[in-house]
This record gives sequence, structure tokens and C-alpha cells, in this order.
Amino acid sequence: MVAIALLVDLGQPLRIWYMMIHWNHTSVLLEIGICVMSYLTVLAIEFAPVVLEKFPKLHHIAHLIHKFIMPFVIVGVVLSTLHQSSLGSLLLIQPTKLHPLWWTPILPIMFFTSALTVGMAMIIFESSLSSRYFNAAWKLICWQNLPKRCRSHSGFMH
Repeated sequence: MVAIALLVDLGQPLRIWYMMIHWNHTSVLLEIGICVMSYLTVLAIEFAPVVLEKFPKLHHIAHLIHKFIMPFVIVGVVLSTLHQSSLGSLLLIQPTKLHPLWWTPILPIMFFTSALTVGMAMIIFESSLSSRYFNAAWKLICWQNLPKRCRSHSGFMH
């Protein structure tokens, strides 16, 4: 779903491969593109066992991916972190494109902390949807302290 949203957001989705052929080594946007493409590859590897377990002949490949999934999870977290801070850097290097009220030298840090907060909120939202879909009890105990954690991660204290 993220990949489709990114392709639509690009404006010209059929040109996504241009970035990999025509490199601009000094561009922040190249780093964002490489992070996004690598992150989508990691997501495909993490999701592959779900698909491969449906086919009996490919079950051993799914088991092998399950065995070595932790490095892919770590790489996925690092790539998403790089992507968010690079988006802040992209706006940081072009201060004339942004209103002076919104431009600040800590813009990459603000992008990263907002990604943490929104990520936790999205986990709550997806957990509630999946518990409804699968008719399972939603474990509210796990999420009771999450708003306090979200405020501390985003820099706001109550």
C-alpha cells in the first residue's frame, strides 16, 4: 500500500527508475529515493513468508526467511529513520521554498520525532482494525502508557 501511495505521489510514477540510472551524487533526493527503494525491498522480504507459506513447495524458503528476519527488521528501521531525517534535510537546504515560520535548523530532528509519534499512532490504529477484522480481543494493557511515550518522544511534556 505504501509503494502504491508513493508512486501516485511522485507525479510521474513511470519514471521512478530514472533515479537509479541517472545519479546525481550531490542530491539529497537521491538518498531519499535509495532509502525508499531499499525499504520497499526490505518490506517485500519481510512479507514474503506470509505469501510463501501458502505454497507447500516453497515452505522451506519461508522458514529460512523467518530464521534470518531480525537483520531485515533492523535494516528496515534504519532505512525508515534515514528516510525521515533526509526529508527534513531536503527542506533544510532550500529555505526560500519554506515559510520562515516553518524553517528551522532542527528540521531533520523534527521530521524524525514526528515520524516516531505518528508511527506509534499508526500501530494503535492498525491493531484496532486487525482485532476487529479477526474478531480477536484487543489487548489494551499494552497501549495504556503509549500516549505518555508519544509525548516524551515528540519532545512535549505534560
